[in-house]
Amino acid sequence: MKFPDLDVLFRETYAAAKAYLEESSNETLKYSKLIVIAHSFYKDESKNFLDIYQLLQERQLSNAHMIVYTLSRKNILERHPNLPKEVEVIDVRKELLTFLDRCLNQ
Repeated sequence: MKFPDLDVLFRETYAAAKAYLEESSNETLKYSKLIVIAHSFYKDESKNFLDIYQLLQERQLSNAHMIVYTLSRKNILERHPNLPKEVEVIDVRKELLTFLDRCLNQ
């Protein structure tokens, strides 16, 4: 399956992701799918992936799929045992590709 309207945008910090979502909320709503790959923690900003998730919720981006790519899935799940069902946590690169494939083919 081809995805001619696939845009890939990188935002390295929480602040940059927040600014993008604030500036582009209406634009992101037009996409049939929005895939967010988040860091587990934004050390310099004292923010984590749940803050990114909150931004998505505040903007009512129901088309968003979110995944957290981390060094230790186990540590994240121990710190956050009650993750929102819309958030997946992985620590294996192949799982990231599987997640992307699943989201794009839904």
